[in-house]
This record gives sequence, structure tokens and C-alpha cells, in this order.
Amino acid sequence: MSQWVSVGDVDVTARPRGLWTVACDLLTAGAVLRISVPNLAGSEIPMWSYADGTECPPDGDPMSLIGRARCLCDKAPVGALIGKLGGSTAGAADGAVFVVGSSCIVKVGDDDAPLYLTINDEESGMSNNQGSLKVKIEQRLT
Repeated sequence: MSQWVSVGDVDVTARPRGLWTVACDLLTAGAVLRISVPNLAGSEIPMWSYADGTECPPDGDPMSLIGRARCLCDKAPVGALIGKLGGSTAGAADGAVFVVGSSCIVKVGDDDAPLYLTINDEESGMSNNQGSLKVKIEQRLT
């Protein structure tokens, strides 16, 4: 039987210094992660903003007028929480980019890698973003 062990919690800002926030410095190859955004006290859904006056949950805004093709991850709605294994804080897609949303399970590839998280937005659109999400990261132990 496997169990989930906390790797840590990280605050992911909608306006990072680069494009990505470092969530874990180095994860072991083959590790299985569960990444989630728990509801706030009173079951309130956490929100952040990808544009002035436009809030959305970690699953993003599927009705946004910003085209997904112009964002860091074209497979996720604008405003969604996305992740990347490998690469750097400044690279748009220099690692394996994936969708997190409110919750996901992802396996680290064949090499040790850092984990980065950010909001799905245009590279040039981060300056008007606001808010942050508290993200929980767990690893499965077998």
C-alpha cells in the first residue's frame, strides 16, 4: 500500500519574477507527485487574476478572450495553474510543461528535475496579474 507524504507547500504568485515559481529544487527521477490547491477556510475556492479585474480559480477561465495558443500552455485555459518539470524560471517551455488546475498527479521523468509552477498566461501579460495560490505538493511512497 502506498501513502502520500508532504514535500511542502508553496505560494505561487500570479506575477512571478521570471515566468515560473520554483516549487521544489530537485525531485527524484520516477517520483509520483500529487499537486493540489486546497479550498480556503469555509470551502471558499481560491482565486487569482490573469488580468485587471478578471479573477479565476486554479482551473482557469475557459471563457477568456485571450487565446490559449498565445499562453505558456496551449492545453490549459487562461489563468489555470500549470507546472513544468525541468528547465528554468525564465524559460517558457524548456522543460516538460503540464496542466495542474485544482489537482493533478504527475510522474517525474527519467532524470531528476526541479518543479516549477505558474499561471497560464501570455509571456508579456504577467505584469497585470494579481494574487497567489497556496499549493500543496505530495509524493507517493511505496
